[in-house]
Amino acid sequence: NKSDWMNSGIYNVKNYGAVGNGVADDTPAFLLAISALSIPESGKVAAVLYIPPGRYRLTQQLDFPANTLVLEIRGSSYGTQLLWSFNNFLINIPAQMATGLKISNLMIESKSPKLSTYFAIRVENCNYCTFSHIYVRQDTTTYKLGDTNAVGGGLYLRATGVETVNSVSISNVQVLGFTGTGVLAEKFIGIVMTSCVFQGVTNDNTPVSTTNIGLVPLGEFFILVLDSVSFTYSHYGMRFQGNTNGDIRISNS
Repeated sequence: NKSDWMNSGIYNVKNYGAVGNGVADDTPAFLLAISALSIPESGKVAAVLYIPPGRYRLTQQLDFPANTLVLEIRGSSYGTQLLWSFNNFLINIPAQMATGLKISNLMIESKSPKLSTYFAIRVENCNYCTFSHIYVRQDTTTYKLGDTNAVGGGLYLRATGVETVNSVSISNVQVLGFTGTGVLAEKFIGIVMTSCVFQGVTNDNTPVSTTNIGLVPLGEFFILVLDSVSFTYSHYGMRFQGNTNGDIRISNS
């Protein structure tokens, strides 16, 4: 909303040299914008990395600085496309910036044949975070066995040490053509997922392998709520791993 923008420093990647034509390497511009986050504007308590409509080719992991700003990464609906063309996580958020984090309005396309073990977005010790209108897909429309550029996974919510993942909202997120896990969440207090779609790669309409899983809660958790969530062509829709126990509420899924 308007007050969010007024209290935030706005970092538009095009102001740092991004082209967004799908051909030029926009990584240096993104890294310049991200590095500017480490020097907050006077009086600002939050930072918005704004990515206007365009196709941005990225060739290096985007590591965000470790500071206490409230971070938002905002695209412009599915008109903002990030072309993921390297063998690592695309967006990597440290614990120091993972409280109040918001990521929205992005389309992420896999452009590398070696992504099967990596997630598009990795966040450490995520607290009060929101992920919405994010579309992660393999660079094809068929998602079949043998296709190149398979997506390893969509979101990896990592808990380090004694920390937990707490109060996370995931809505209108789609991960299509993945070979690993749609969402992996470690040791969480509460996650609510609404209107999400996870579709694995297939071989004659059967899952590729047992690693193809829509959602993995890993370790202990308190509450998991799923409403209007679809898992297709996955060996498991959900697979609970480790010492899991908690309240699960599923509707319209």
